[in-house]
Amino acid sequence: LASVTEEILILRAAGDKFSETSAAIKDDLEKDFKLTEKVIEHQLTPKNAINDIKNYITSIKPKLIVLIGNNPVRLYTSYQKQNPDQVFPPSIIMSALHVDRLLQQMQNTQGIRHEIPAVTSISNIRSLVKQPIKRVGVLYRKWMKDYIQLNAVFCQKEGIELVAVEMPNSFSVKSLRYNLKHLLSKQIDALWV
Repeated sequence: LASVTEEILILRAAGDKFSETSAAIKDDLEKDFKLTEKVIEHQLTPKNAINDIKNYITSIKPKLIVLIGNNPVRLYTSYQKQNPDQVFPPSIIMSALHVDRLLQQMQNTQGIRHEIPAVTSISNIRSLVKQPIKRVGVLYRKWMKDYIQLNAVFCQKEGIELVAVEMPNSFSVKSLRYNLKHLLSKQIDALWV
């Protein structure tokens, strides 16, 4: 049995869903571990946020770090890269996109992947509607290209064409509206959201 003096550091993104994930972890583990939660605000400059992470790790000396959301993962990855000779405590990624890709860049880290492949969602919808679904449209940010290409391969095996329109990583509502209209003009049967 763990000692209540052993610490777990939870680094999470701001937001209700991330807060709920953290609360569930606390409910399960607070009797066995001392839990410290730190919210990594998105508006912090990366340098300041990485410095904060360093200070948390130095002062708390956690036995485990739980990373909730992409922003804390990205910043912790940067912290690891800036300190290549440091031995890092085990960490786990939760509630983040593309965990498998993120894990390749990190040391002593595991993750829980929760993305549902497009083919699974589309096949389920096919079983519910009479209209054939053969072409499915998706708008995606540039950084998601590998994930979209992988999903296109899975879809192709099921006779589904994934019609993808790439957008920049940062975009305006106006460009979103324009690209959505462009995608809808490609005679798609459904949208993958």
